[in-house]
Amino acid sequence: MLMAAAVGSGNPAPDPTKLTAYNYAVRCFFANGRMAELLSRRGDLARAATFRGNAQRSHQGAVTLGRGAGLSDAQMALDLDAFQSLEPARLVSDAAYFDKTASACKALGLM
Repeated sequence: MLMAAAVGSGNPAPDPTKLTAYNYAVRCFFANGRMAELLSRRGDLARAATFRGNAQRSHQGAVTLGRGAGLSDAQMALDLDAFQSLEPARLVSDAAYFDKTASACKALGLM
């Protein structure tokens, strides 16, 4: 889905395995943020804080993985913008997608 900025830029192609991990970490960032938002609305501030911490850890992991895959900070910023325009709405409107994402994030230790 991402890495469009890397194509044709003269940079070596990013490592596909690392890009997959990077993409999951970005998805986990948004999924954790969604959970934090829902829990905050319900008044469960302690659990919301846990998910905010998970979101921060996911974001940090995404940056580390992205750099390891050969992405620049500018490319990662473009990726976050692209995800921001799609991912939150998809997590809200597609329960099966949210469940699949959350399961992957849990398996990765990011949720």
